[in-house]
Amino acid sequence: MVVKVGILGGTFDPIHSGHLLMAKEAMNRFNLDKVLFVPNRQSPLKKKAPRATNSHRLNMLELATDEIAGFEVSDFEIRKKGPSYTVDTIKRFKEKSIQDTQLYFILGADSFLSIDKWKNPSLLLSLLNFCVFRRLLSEKNSGKILSLEELNRVMSSIMNEKKQTETTLFEPVSNISSSQVRQFTEQRKSISVLVPRSVEEYILRHRLYRNEK
Repeated sequence: MVVKVGILGGTFDPIHSGHLLMAKEAMNRFNLDKVLFVPNRQSPLKKKAPRATNSHRLNMLELATDEIAGFEVSDFEIRKKGPSYTVDTIKRFKEKSIQDTQLYFILGADSFLSIDKWKNPSLLLSLLNFCVFRRLLSEKNSGKILSLEELNRVMSSIMNEKKQTETTLFEPVSNISSSQVRQFTEQRKSISVLVPRSVEEYILRHRLYRNEK
């Protein structure tokens, strides 16, 4: 029996409602058995460390996913020292898998456009099915939305042979970002529409993302 598992990685600083919507959409579209949320210790592509500590980010993930059937949290990258490389994590998951497992990597288009900068992207693209959400990109990408042509261009620039896994492009489900949550918190604005209530209460209780002297 094949087990279908979605992987949603990232800094989750903090997790927000957009992450959960992406995971739910991917689960429904591909009939996934579960979605595994994998917070990284330190992204190799980000110079700055996360604002919240490892334990805070992990706690917020647990709170956000606790009552959603099929959602689980892995602390593999958090516990592993050094930068978090997705390809190493995926290889580890495959080695530890007892059953025949089909993996689906869930991410936004902004992240996918930088996949050529990830460690061993060609191998990564051969190991996973990709679920790419066409969220509004950052200003450095002219605020545009990823097109199917751009998706194919990125893939063909990395792969030298036919890819055995599938990459599916989805319409945006949310444009919420973790940076927006942090900014609203700093400005003392409500974040109730950006994060689950349990995460909002946690952020306020622990006074996270506030620039206090």
